Order: sequence, then C-alpha cells, then structure tokens
Amino acid sequence: MPRISKRVLASGKFDLLHPGHIFYLEESKKLAEGGELLVVIAHENNIQGNLFRNEERKKMLESLEAVDRVFVGEEDVDFLKTLREVKPEVIALGHDQRPEGLEKALEKYEGKVEIKRIEPHRPEKYSSTRLKEML
Repeated sequence: MPRISKRVLASGKFDLLHPGHIFYLEESKKLAEGGELLVVIAHENNIQGNLFRNEERKKMLESLEAVDRVFVGEEDVDFLKTLREVKPEVIALGHDQRPEGLEKALEKYEGKVEIKRIEPHRPEKYSSTRLKEML
C-alpha cells in the first residue's frame, strides 16, 4: 500500500535561527511522508526583544530545503483561524513548545489533526534563550 503524503504544520518564533530549529523542521518534514511542511512564524509584535522582523525571519526559513511554505502568524494569535486556513493533518511541536490556546482550537476544529512532539536536538547548546543571553 503506498504511503499517503500529509500536510504538516510547524510553528515558532525562529528569531535566532540555529541548528536546533533546523533539526525540528527537518524532523517535521519527515512526518509529511512526501507531503508539505508549512511553517507559521510568530508575529514580530508577539516576540519580546526580537532581533529580526517578520519578513527577515520568513526569508530565512524559506531558504531551508525542508520548508515548503512560510506564513506570518496573526498579531492576535488565532489558532482556529490558522487551522482552518492551513488544514494540517499533523501538527509538529518542538520539545519545549506549549502553545496556549491550541487545545481549545482543536476542540472547535472540524478536521482531524495528529499532534507529534519532536525530540530536542542538543538543547543544552541550541536554545534561543541561551544563545540570546550569550549575545
């Protein structure tokens, strides 16, 4: 039986792109089984002390082979609206992501979505918070 490709949704701030992010996105792409990896980046107004603006972060992510499309998230963070627009079959969460409001949005969402947690890649070294502190 042939594998069915999937649409996978990943999200994050990606303000300081590092190897941990690349690992997360490559592992998320594997979940698509030949399908699409769509990435929603947090709106710049929702990132405290951001280094890069929306379009700069979007361009960095679009340059990665694993990423098919990048969207800038809403300033008001509406997970249900994002789910309805993107229609993912899988949501890939990073090891430390705790997206508030996602569970409520999933309860109201009409589609079926699998949640998959991506294991960390050297979190002692590749942590945005830690790297920003070092700067």
